Amino acid sequence: MPPARWRPPFAPPGTPWAGALGRQALGRKGRVTGTYEKVVPDLPYIIAYKFIAGPTGGEVLVILHIVHGARDWPPETWPEA
Repeated sequence: MPPARWRPPFAPPGTPWAGALGRQALGRKGRVTGTYEKVVPDLPYIIAYKFIAGPTGGEVLVILHIVHGARDWPPETWPEA
């Protein structure tokens, strides 16, 4: 789990969801099975992520993609680069 003061570099100070993202699934179930999606407030981006088993127990958050919201994103696939 990241330190309590950690936040993604794109999250402005005071963003309440940024630190919580690493502790629990926020947002919606992802378009790809086993993933979650979080829309970045005030920005046109979606963070696609999942949790995997950590090496010493617990879970680790893995950010899979950061996608612009206007991209064509068919179910069960990632947008092409």
